[in-house]
Amino acid sequence: MKRKICALFMTVVLMVCGMVTAFAYDYAIAYDSAYDADTDTVTVTVYIKNAVGVQSGSLFLTYDPDMFEYKSVEEATGSSAIVVAGQTQTDETLLSCAFMFAEECVESDCDDEGNLLLATYTFTPAADDYDIDDFYLQAGAFDIEDGDIADQLDGQGNEDNAQAEEDIVVRYDTDSSDSSSDDDGGTKWYVYVIIGIVAAAAIAAVVVLVIRSNRMDNDEDEENGEADTEDKSENTQSAESDTEAETETAAEDGQNNTED
Repeated sequence: MKRKICALFMTVVLMVCGMVTAFAYDYAIAYDSAYDADTDTVTVTVYIKNAVGVQSGSLFLTYDPDMFEYKSVEEATGSSAIVVAGQTQTDETLLSCAFMFAEECVESDCDDEGNLLLATYTFTPAADDYDIDDFYLQAGAFDIEDGDIADQLDGQGNEDNAQAEEDIVVRYDTDSSDSSSDDDGGTKWYVYVIIGIVAAAAIAAVVVLVIRSNRMDNDEDEENGEADTEDKSENTQSAESDTEAETETAAEDGQNNTED
C-alpha cells in the first residue's frame, strides 16, 4: 500500500511540474552578423528561435551610425509569413521588422533548427574600429495564442544601442479605455491559480490516502494482536487440559498400584 502511495505522490509531482513547464515559453529573438571582405559589407540576419506557435510581432534593430551606414534590407521568403522590414520614420538608425502569419508559425516555416528567418540587413562600415556585434535587437510585440509576450523576451547585442520601449512601439490594446490592464501577454495569472489548486487537491488526496493507509495498518495490527491473544488463550487452556489429564492418569496409576 505504501509503495502505491509513493508512486501516486511521484506521479502528482511530475504532473504539476509538467503543467508548469507547459506554460513556460522557449521563444527567443536573435541575430547573426557577418563581414564580407569582397563587398566590404556587414550583414545582420534577424530570426526567431523555436518559432513554432508564433502568430505575429515586430522586432527592432538599432545600431551606431558612427560605426555603420545602413544600405538595404531583404525580407526572408522561406515561410508563409508576411514580412515587412526597413527603416522607421521616426529614427533612421532604428530598423523595424514586422511579420504576421495567417494562423501561426508551423515547422515547415522554420529551418532545420526551428528558427524562423525574418530579414537580412546590409551595412557598410563607417569607422575602422567597428564591431560586427555592435547592434541591439529587441521585441516591440510578440504575439502567440496567449497574447503579447514581448516583455518576456530578452534583447540581444550591445545594450548601449537599446531604445526605450515607448520610443519604438505603442502596443495596441483590445480595450483602449483601460490601458492599465494587467493582461500584458504571456502566462495569465489564473493559469498559476489553476495549477496551485490542482497541486493542492492532489497533495490533499495523497495525505488522505496516507492517513487511511495508517488506519488500515493499525486495524490490521489490532486484529493480529487479538488473534495472538486468542491463540495464547487456547494454548493455555490446552496446557491446563493436558495437565489435568496427566494428573488424573497419575492418580489412577497410583490407585491401581495400591490395589495390587
